Parts: sequence; structure tokens; C-alpha cells
Amino acid sequence: MRKRRGIVLIVTLWVLMILVVLALTFAATMHVEARAAANELYRTRALYAARAGVERTILAIGQDQTGYASPLSEWAALDSEADEFPFSNDERYEVTVTDECGKIDLNAADEELLAKLPGMTDALIASILDWRDADDDPRPDGAEVDYYSRLKPPRECANRSFLTLPELLLVRGFTKEAFYGPKVAGQTRFETTAPERATEEETLPLEELLTVYGGADDLDAQGQERLNINVADTTALAEWTDGILTEGDVQAIVDYRGSMGAFDSIGELLRVEGITREKMQQAADLLTTRSRASESSGAGSTTGEQPPPGMPTVPGPPDDAGQPTLPGLGGDTGRQAPGGETPGPPGFPPPTPDPEGPTPPQPSTSNVADIDLAALPEAGDFRPNILNLNTAPPETLATLEGMTEQVLNAIADYREAQSFTTRGDLLALKEMDEALFAQLVEAVTVRSSTLRITAIGSVDEGRIRVRVTAVVDLKQSEPRIVYLQAG
Repeated sequence: MRKRRGIVLIVTLWVLMILVVLALTFAATMHVEARAAANELYRTRALYAARAGVERTILAIGQDQTGYASPLSEWAALDSEADEFPFSNDERYEVTVTDECGKIDLNAADEELLAKLPGMTDALIASILDWRDADDDPRPDGAEVDYYSRLKPPRECANRSFLTLPELLLVRGFTKEAFYGPKVAGQTRFETTAPERATEEETLPLEELLTVYGGADDLDAQGQERLNINVADTTALAEWTDGILTEGDVQAIVDYRGSMGAFDSIGELLRVEGITREKMQQAADLLTTRSRASESSGAGSTTGEQPPPGMPTVPGPPDDAGQPTLPGLGGDTGRQAPGGETPGPPGFPPPTPDPEGPTPPQPSTSNVADIDLAALPEAGDFRPNILNLNTAPPETLATLEGMTEQVLNAIADYREAQSFTTRGDLLALKEMDEALFAQLVEAVTVRSSTLRITAIGSVDEGRIRVRVTAVVDLKQSEPRIVYLQAG
């Protein structure tokens, strides 16, 4: 009997031990699942905090009336802790904005322009051109379908324009180190640490030099159309420049044009008697040498392969239309003829467009009957590879024809303290001579047509962080998200 009771005790202890182990295992499993559920909730909150940062930035862009895009703009770096719309819980967002108009358009750059970028070799350039051309014939040092089909796993050669910039990593010869930079090349797409920018001594990675959303419309800093000096008469020139140029100045311009032929650049106006640097600085942003029928041309390139006006279409969420466009960014309004009235305060959208598609704005000529419409560029006259003076890094500014190191340094010094408000402000640089101004002025802008918004949302005292990247098209009456990535 005593032996039997001992066996029962041992069995009971084993059963209790098993039950304790099962209970502890169940508790641990429940704890892990509860923590996973909490983390998922935190990630969702962080995601929507980041999305709130994107939308808040779009709102701030729409409220900006400065007429130019610059790192000194209030919307260029937003933080929910300093925002007038704080969160009620511990959610937080941090936003940085990058101007795509400060980069080289990968789809529009020709061989000569690509060769000016740091790190580009003949083989890399040939591979880019083969990837985006329509045929299967490889260039010397290039790569077409024969090369890509032998890879493991094999892939197609696109033979079309790049749709996104990371697509460049599919092209032969391009590495993560060259694309992202050595500091972030090893990170996975799930890591949310913001990439560090290169220091002055380091070369910027290709991610910060190239884009598929580059270029700008041929509009002035306020998003209004420019007057073509090659066809406008004296009345139009005088009215359009609104007191900047005198009657004698505009007559001298017309006389010079009649004897010397058409102007190749508005900078050549400095050759005309009576046109001083001060007058040119004020008038440069109002004038152009381009007509309605002129072809788009890029900075440092006039013969490269040109994509259709605009940008590759990357579908975005249908509810992501944002706020009214910033005059210095989007291009929704046309210049009223001198004496005309602007419909509504600047920066607010025009009446709702026809759902079939927007109608390009037409300039009013009600008060200046002899302004020839051919003297105005067609609304939305898109020009790839026009660089924003305020946001372009030295590496892309250096690709502009005629650019010198001395002027590059002068531009960098100028924008440390203030922004270029029009392209005419180039003449504020003492290093800028008249010949170089004529080369540069029509290759630059102070506007942006596309911004990249990077928002990092965080919760739980920053332990959970989620990054959202949105590319926002500003060329329409309202900002429109054309690319969105979370994670």
C-alpha cells in the first residue's frame, strides 16, 4: 500500500509539472501574440502618423505664397512637436522634402549629360541608354536582352523609360553602394532609419542626383507665362515688363532683333544698349526665347532622347489629391494680360476642371490687343532637366553648360543665407559675367514641379518607426500623389 501511494504521488507530481509547463508555454505564447498585436497596432499608428505628415506637408505647400521652392521654405522640414496641429497621444512625425527639380532626369538625359555625373563610365551610360531605348541592339559596352536573359534569375530589358528610380538597380553595372551610398546600402527596406546625407567631402549617391520626375514648365516664379522676346512688339514688351523696361529699352530690343536676328537666350538682352544688370535681374523671369512650337530642351542637353511631356505615370491612391498648388511650384495659372485681373487670391485653385481633362489656361489679351499669342509659350510647355537654383546640389549644377567652380561656390554661399527668388537673381552674384548668364539663365528655375516627401511616423517614445515616401506632382491645379511607398 505504501509503495502504491508513492507511485501515485510521483505520477501526480509529473502531471502537475506537465500542467505547469503547458501553462507557462501558453502564457509565453499569449504574451508573444499580445506583444505582436500591440506592435502591429503601434505600426499602424506610426504609419498613419507618417501619412498625416505627408498630408500636413501638402497643406503647408499649398499655403506658401513665396513663389519659389527652397530648403529655407517652412514646409521643407516639418515636425509634429512644433506643429500647430499636434497629436493627442504619443504619435509623432518628422518630414523632410526633396525637390526633384534639383536632379537630372534619367529619362531625358543624353549621353553627354550623363557623362558629367560623378561615377558614370561609358559602360554604365551605354547600359542606361540600352535599357530605355526601344530596340534590342546593344551599344558598344551596353547590355540588351541577350545579357539579361542569361542572368539567374533572368529578366527582361525594359526598352522603355524608367518608371521609378530604383529600377536603375536592375541595369547592368549599378550597385546598391553607388545608388544609395555606402552608409545605407546594407539596410533592408524594412529599416526605418533615415539615410544620412553625404558630407561635403563625399560624393552624393545616384539616388540624390537622378530622378524620373525632373523638369519644369516654362513659367515664371509665380507660375505665370513668359513673353517671347523674339516675336513680341514694343507695346507688348513694355506692358509685360510693367515699368522695368522703358520705351527706349523696348525699342532698342526690337531694333537689335531686327538687325542681329533672333535672341538665342534672354541673357543676350544685356548686349542691347540701355539694358543694365539691374533691369535684367528684374525682367529675366518674365521673358523667354521659346515659342509655342519650340521643342523642349534640357540643361546641358538639346539632342537627347526626350520622353513625353510630364513624367512616367505611377498610379497613386485615388484619395490623395492634396491642397492648392504653391505659385512657385505648380503651374496651374496663366499670366493675365497687363491690366487683367487674377481670378481669386494666389495659390488657390481655379474653378473645378472638366472631368474629361483640364483645359490649358489661355492668357487674356483683353487690354493689350496687339500681344501676339505666338509670343506666349503654350501652357504647360514642359522642359526636362531644368534645375532649381535653390535645391540642386553642386554635382547637378556642374552639368550646366559653361558652369564654373567659382560660380558654383558663389551659388552655394548665396543660398546659405537666402533663396533665389527668380532666375534673374543670378546677376546678384559678382562672379556672374554676362556671357555665362546668357548660357545659364534659361537652364535654371526657382520653381519645382515635383516634390518627394519623406515622413517618418513614430509611437511608443520612438521605439516603433515607419517611413512613408510620397512623390507629389505640382503641375496640376491641385497637388497629386503619383508614387507612394510605406515601409
